[in-house]
This record gives sequence, structure tokens and C-alpha cells, in this order.
Amino acid sequence: MTNEEYRGQIEMMSKSMFRYCLSRTGSYHDAEDLAQEILHYYQVRSS
Repeated sequence: MTNEEYRGQIEMMSKSMFRYCLSRTGSYHDAEDLAQEILHYYQVRSS
């Protein structure tokens, strides 16, 4: 997987992850924080 493909996948995941978190929390700010934490965890685990 190239760096560009990886970035595209992360961008796509981040949007859907944010929407999911927003639907669960009901708070834009909390959903943003939670989605960032989840994606950071994913990046750390995959490296």
C-alpha cells in the first residue's frame, strides 16, 4: 500500500468514524475527540 493510498483510507475511515461517534454521543465536540482517539489507536496498532 502506498503512502497516498494509506492516507486516502484513513481519510475515508475518519469521516465514517466521526459520523458513527456523532450518532452515539450526540455531541460534535465529543464525537470529534473520540474519532481522533480511535484513529490514533488504529494507527499505533498497525505500525
